[in-house]
Amino acid sequence: MSSRVNTQAFAAAVAHSLALRKQADDVLAPFLVDLTEEQRRSLSRPADAFPDRARRVAEGMGEFSEVALAAGYDREEVLEDLDNVNQIARLQDHTDAFQRRLADTRLVWLSEAYSATLAVYNVARTLVKTKPALSRIIDALKSIFSSRRRSDEG
Repeated sequence: MSSRVNTQAFAAAVAHSLALRKQADDVLAPFLVDLTEEQRRSLSRPADAFPDRARRVAEGMGEFSEVALAAGYDREEVLEDLDNVNQIARLQDHTDAFQRRLADTRLVWLSEAYSATLAVYNVARTLVKTKPALSRIIDALKSIFSSRRRSDEG
């Protein structure tokens, strides 16, 4: 599988994408939160089913205003949070798919480069006795490919 591309066109597309991402960051910045690790650890982690059930509870809370009052429960605030979570989910679905495509493309290109370089390394190892200058290639790659073999065997 070869995935050759016009490198200059790709670099231009990356630069353009980064500029668009910066625009998106700027547009969303007033609405997004940047937590510290400690803050992130301290927050509750609701189950996946929580948003739908919390929305049903919020919608039914009108009948039980005394319970809401005693709990300090603000129905409108909860519904707003849940609506905002839905908006974030739309973005997250898109960015997760985009991240997966980036990772897959990176993996393909690294794999192609790795396979081609491994082939050169193996040929150089075979020919080094008749062409000692090939030892530079072998030395540059030995730590990468020999450690791979050891980790595969170990």
